[in-house]
Amino acid sequence: MHLLVAPPLRRLPLAAGLVLLPSLLRAQPAPAAPAAAEPEKIVHLDAYTVTTTLGRYTDTTTTAAMKMPVAQVDLPFSVQVLNRAFLDDVRSSRLEDAFGYVVGLNKQGTNANAFTLRGFSAAGSNLQSIQVDGLPGPPSRFASPPTVNVERLEVIKGPTSVLYGQANPGGLLNIVTKSPQARAQTSLSVYASTYASGVSGLGDDNSLTTSLDTTGPLDAAGRWLYRVVASYEDKNSFRDYGFERNQYLYPSLTYRWSRDTFVTLKTEYVREDRHADDGLAVPFLNAALLPARNVSYQAPDARDTDYGESASLAFQTRVLDAWTVRAAYRTTYHTDSRYALETAQGAIVSNATNYRLSTIRPRFRIQENTKRYNFVDANAVGEFTTGRIKHSVILGANGGHEFLDTNRKAFGPQVTPVNLYVSAPDAPGNYALTPSGLQDRRSDFWNYGLYASDVMKFGERFDASLGWRWDKQDSYQLDVIPNEGIKPTESKSLPSLGLVFHPTSAWSIYGSYCEGFKPQAPGNVDANDNPNFPPETSSQVEAGVKLELPQHGLTATVALYDIKKRNVLTSTGKTAPSGNTIANLSGLQESRGVEVSGAWLPKPYWQVQFGYTYIDATVKTSTTATLPGALLDNTPHHGASLWTRYNVPTGKLKGLGFGFGAVYAGKRQAIITNVATARLELPGYTRADVSAYYRTKHFDYALNVGNVFDRTYLAGAMPGGADRLNPGEPRKITFSVRYLF
Repeated sequence: MHLLVAPPLRRLPLAAGLVLLPSLLRAQPAPAAPAAAEPEKIVHLDAYTVTTTLGRYTDTTTTAAMKMPVAQVDLPFSVQVLNRAFLDDVRSSRLEDAFGYVVGLNKQGTNANAFTLRGFSAAGSNLQSIQVDGLPGPPSRFASPPTVNVERLEVIKGPTSVLYGQANPGGLLNIVTKSPQARAQTSLSVYASTYASGVSGLGDDNSLTTSLDTTGPLDAAGRWLYRVVASYEDKNSFRDYGFERNQYLYPSLTYRWSRDTFVTLKTEYVREDRHADDGLAVPFLNAALLPARNVSYQAPDARDTDYGESASLAFQTRVLDAWTVRAAYRTTYHTDSRYALETAQGAIVSNATNYRLSTIRPRFRIQENTKRYNFVDANAVGEFTTGRIKHSVILGANGGHEFLDTNRKAFGPQVTPVNLYVSAPDAPGNYALTPSGLQDRRSDFWNYGLYASDVMKFGERFDASLGWRWDKQDSYQLDVIPNEGIKPTESKSLPSLGLVFHPTSAWSIYGSYCEGFKPQAPGNVDANDNPNFPPETSSQVEAGVKLELPQHGLTATVALYDIKKRNVLTSTGKTAPSGNTIANLSGLQESRGVEVSGAWLPKPYWQVQFGYTYIDATVKTSTTATLPGALLDNTPHHGASLWTRYNVPTGKLKGLGFGFGAVYAGKRQAIITNVATARLELPGYTRADVSAYYRTKHFDYALNVGNVFDRTYLAGAMPGGADRLNPGEPRKITFSVRYLF
């Protein structure tokens, strides 16, 4: 049974009204053009031709890895891009829906940064592993970001600190948001979905998403361009009591003085309200004893909320004909809260007589977190020649201030245990009358960075790149209740270098070396209550081969890498007089692997994307005896994916298309330990998706069936226990229609 007052289809008038309201604005579409474009040409462009030609999934040029346009075949690093064409075809409403098609990326949980990349986790209170238009500051935390305002997702693999500052060694996700366009276009989309499985029957748990995307010029000269993206989500989950009610609004405005000089303002308004859900738990560390996928241990009134607003300002101009000067600023104000009886790590009681009588003891939590970001990045990109060497140089500075207030208003005590195999009663939670474990921790981080990079071309055969960064972080953490503060400071200089050889214009053989760093999490001290641990550092050696055959629509990459992460902290389980955790600077972790990825367009109406990875990610050394040799969590040795779409090119069925996708992940560990009896192994799985499309002059229809064979699988696990396992969605049917005005 669901707590919600009305099923989503009854809410259709309200949901549609919220989205249609912005459509009273001027209707208008897509690729930006210079300000001098004549308005008649914009108005009379034919936007309604029914075509069987597919939008290519692969971008042959990227700006993410070097912060300036570089052809993928010239790049000595790995970058994977999921563009708008791909996100539309798989009908991804959140980025996590497409994670299975990113080579080397695996889910841990449901939070925005709950994933691993090349074996290393991005989870934690620091959200630096998710950038928005190249700057930190995502407006929400509890869920993967929505795709309604995403133009493309750039996955930059390996340590990225030389250009982006502090980062996890596996890499980062850069979300490139939609921008105002000079060609007028408006689209209205409606997604309706339901499940068809044993845990949620057809029509039992329905969801509806409506969205509007309108863009175009505001004046006859085409200097002022606007875009408004709005969306409302009314979702019910296959999980008992699971729901989401989300509102998104993304207005943006561009002013162009000329083709080379413009300024763009983008704003975001996010409101997310959902059932607090910690997933499933298993007794005896045995995933074969997994409860039914719909079981929920949180009461119906358990809540997670995210409220966020942000604004970004980007300016670009051309100087002296050879230099492009850019400056970007982003500010975000974000609050999230949890009111729930959550599952507590280590609170499982396994029943040896009858495992179905095993229990987990929830604990009471009321928490409100506030996060503010103010970051800036300014750089100049220039091209010049010295002798026979052509240089593309970037010189820049970035940094800013981040504030985090974690206000824990209640934390415990633990309450009456609940059965692992039965959902919590459909009634308000039995919350503790006297909250305990109060904490109010406020942290300030000031970041400063200088960076430089030079991409050099030595004729037609060789490319080389050199990069350098100096970075510093000053921080101050204040525990308000005991009134104790610590002031760690950290700095680091980092190099990167790469070399590319082109046997022919279509092939490249490359090698690279880069370093990264990440300050230690605040709140860790040594036995003497000293917080000044050196930062985590990382290094990556990567080599590979790239192929690009535009005339055959084929791109492919084979990459081998070795990443080492040093200065890993390990908790001792003890607390210092200040109340901070005593930790040891204990370890080295290493991830070695191979990645194969590519896309092929054998015909303009048929496209294939594929990927495979092998990862061996382990703890190499540690002062904690149970860690050396242990596999890192949520990282299978083997993973693979395939997606293909075919459109009928001619005849009466022209406009009809079909898609098929498959995602494979091997077995993974949920707990980092070398003790065999303390491990929790998540089984491997294969998930298949199918789709059908039909396009007319104004309408674009799609029917997508995810997990078509209704496989039961675990998508990931929050590290450290058997109490927060994330079940994959059962068979899900989504019907969508988009109308192009």
